[in-house]
Amino acid sequence: MAFKKKLRSKKASPGAAKTKAKAKPNVKAKTKLQPKKKTMAKAALKGRPASRAQDTSRDLAERIVQVAAGRKAIDIVVLDLRKLTSFADYFVIMSGSSDRQVGAIAEAVRHELKSAGRLPISEEGVRQGHWALIDYGDVVLHV
Repeated sequence: MAFKKKLRSKKASPGAAKTKAKAKPNVKAKTKLQPKKKTMAKAALKGRPASRAQDTSRDLAERIVQVAAGRKAIDIVVLDLRKLTSFADYFVIMSGSSDRQVGAIAEAVRHELKSAGRLPISEEGVRQGHWALIDYGDVVLHV
């Protein structure tokens, strides 16, 4: 705001030359772009997009484990695939003691993440109950 006030005070000065008047539109264009460049540079220096994506996938995997543990899933394993593959960051594998429990675990995870605003990309085998595969993009769940 203070910078704009200075520009206005220069416009009001009676001795402004025509060359200075031509330079003012360029100064205005630069001032509009400068704040955006600064915020982009700050975000790039802090590494926000990369760290936010990794934290989100890790948080998602942890949330899946919490919900599945609440439904008595057994043999829960979380595989970190970030350095191995590009299709997913984490692969969560677990078992259920019956077909009904496998379906209940899959539905509980799906319902919990849907209420958090996260919908799966794909689901396989949930209706049969023998196994379930739910793909959330960066995290894949296999029950």
